Amino acid sequence: MLYQPSDFAPTIDYSIKIFFREATCLFMLISGFLFQHLIHKYTFTKYIKSKLKNVIIPYVLISIPAILIYVLSFKTDHNWIDLHQLKQHSIPYQVMFFLLTGSHLGPLWFIPAVTVIYLMSPILYFLDKRNCYFIALPCLIIFFAITTRPSGDSNPILAALHFLPIYVTGMFISRYRDFFYLRFAISVTISLFIYFVLSLVSFQYDNLWGLQKVAFFIIIYLILRRYESLIIQRNPVLASAVDFIGLISFGLYFVHGYFAGIGRLIITKIDLFHGNVYATIFFVDVIIFSLSIGFILIFKLIFNKKSKVLVGC
Repeated sequence: MLYQPSDFAPTIDYSIKIFFREATCLFMLISGFLFQHLIHKYTFTKYIKSKLKNVIIPYVLISIPAILIYVLSFKTDHNWIDLHQLKQHSIPYQVMFFLLTGSHLGPLWFIPAVTVIYLMSPILYFLDKRNCYFIALPCLIIFFAITTRPSGDSNPILAALHFLPIYVTGMFISRYRDFFYLRFAISVTISLFIYFVLSLVSFQYDNLWGLQKVAFFIIIYLILRRYESLIIQRNPVLASAVDFIGLISFGLYFVHGYFAGIGRLIITKIDLFHGNVYATIFFVDVIIFSLSIGFILIFKLIFNKKSKVLVGC
């Protein structure tokens, strides 16, 4: 037999870590980039109303089934919450606890954390208008490098503070995007060098994975900006597919946690590929992705424009 899973396991492990470890930072970079890109339209009231409509309300609505599963005791274990102790409190307290921590469904911890950053937007607006990046950003990057995300993503305030430097870095990249683009070759070369160095160093210093994602983001942004029209011209189907995924990305984020739960059951109950963990994970991820897209398409077909408030897209 030519193929033995164990022969390639270390390489696959390294590849997974290099590409996916601290992938949350990519979301933070994109969020910060877009905030600065649209900062000329910023007013606090308008900004918060927009986030309430497009993020918070869909988050609350999509959370209802997951919260009911815990409140009604259909699920009796949690990776960091003492559910027995939580049950001593009233149902409204339990509901608010889950909503404020995002602990009812794995990926949703991100929403309370990023909401803290939304509330800090006047400070971030001031930072950009006064161009305080060269003073603030080095301090923030050091802070990011010496802190860690809270265990189990259990504290949204600590998570927000930890990822804030990455969000501000996204703002910085947006503000100086033309500077980087006009120096395309040197910007990509330096970013590639930093990316490869951090890809090696981060195995020893775990906190640096987020900074590795910064270099990756700059590379991808510059390449897409330079070759976007060529990519669309030569691969219109691929371009349309990417555009479609972009349009429904927030909805995918909101609903995929439910299907991930189904995926975990499949992994634990069924041996699909005779012990080949990587093939099983890949297969289950494809199922999760497909089911999530299918659910959103049906949802949008039924609710049309109202689906944006209900599931975020």
